[in-house]
Amino acid sequence: MKYLSFLLPPATVLLVVFLFIQFPLFGQQGYNLIPNGSFEQNRFLPQQWTTSDGKMGLKYWYSPSMGTPDYFTRGSLLDAGVPSNFAGVSYAKEGDSYAGLLFGNGNYEYLAVPLKEVLKKGEQYTIKFSIKPAQYSKFTTDSIDVVFTSERTKIPHWKQLHLEPVMTLKVEGTIAYSPYIWLEVEGSFEATGNEKFLVVGNFNSSRKLLKREHYVSKPSVVGGQPYFLLDNFYLSSAAHEPSYHYPSDSVFSLQHVYFGFDQYKLNSDAKEELYFLSEYLKSNNQILIISGYTDAAGTIQYNKRLSGRRAISVKNQLLQLGIAETRLKTRAMGVYNSKNEQKKAVDRHVAFRLVN
Repeated sequence: MKYLSFLLPPATVLLVVFLFIQFPLFGQQGYNLIPNGSFEQNRFLPQQWTTSDGKMGLKYWYSPSMGTPDYFTRGSLLDAGVPSNFAGVSYAKEGDSYAGLLFGNGNYEYLAVPLKEVLKKGEQYTIKFSIKPAQYSKFTTDSIDVVFTSERTKIPHWKQLHLEPVMTLKVEGTIAYSPYIWLEVEGSFEATGNEKFLVVGNFNSSRKLLKREHYVSKPSVVGGQPYFLLDNFYLSSAAHEPSYHYPSDSVFSLQHVYFGFDQYKLNSDAKEELYFLSEYLKSNNQILIISGYTDAAGTIQYNKRLSGRRAISVKNQLLQLGIAETRLKTRAMGVYNSKNEQKKAVDRHVAFRLVN
């Protein structure tokens, strides 16, 4: 397994392994090996804090212990919504969703996810993500840990996980004290091979927790404990990016080009997939028909407009990626004909068709 310990600087730029910057790191990049890295895909909308692993709602991600990390997204009820929820008030770094973890003082939660591909021995990889303390968190910390394992971790207790590090990267500093500023961190490492899963949380039993100077005291599930919000995970290797092929003259959709409730903005995972679609379009002269859809909530007229905005968002992203406007046609389709209440998130998508 691979172990990275990120110690997060408050206001410095670290040029070798870690980077603290004030603008998004997660725009148009290469292939993200972490599925659902921006937490926009869900199995269902959470209605409160997580009470068991099976009720977290996130697609692909899971709890590797008996701890109960939380999932927040716009469209959920107050306790699990965005921007307001039981941990305070916070907008997502990008999109409509983020996750939350208890980080110490006897309470430890972890998030884990299977990677899209097994990491290759000797290749250099870069991992990036955003973090900040929740508004109602009494504490901050000087580091956060990432572990890569070859097997799915599932420990039947709520205590701290102790995974032996293979490599530790440290930079002196402390995480931003403000709950209103997302801090982006970046680390690079060489894979030992056979890494298949990522686990994030606090694995260091000697880690010190620091009291925040401007702690917001309010009764909540957080209860003043160290609680952190996470968003926009990204793992890539410049040496290995897959090639994509798309069917001609038939309708297809992309795995991550879906939208939050009543939203038409693209998240980082969607932009990544559109990057590869744009590269494919540059290799031919086909026309791309972009059809936007919504779920059944709302009026016919409103859904028609919203579906059109979703199609236009995709078109605008492809224009930024260098595709000529004459090759992009949009259609506002309105409601997607799914009668399954559990598939509303799938209904909020854009479909594609390549024609000569």
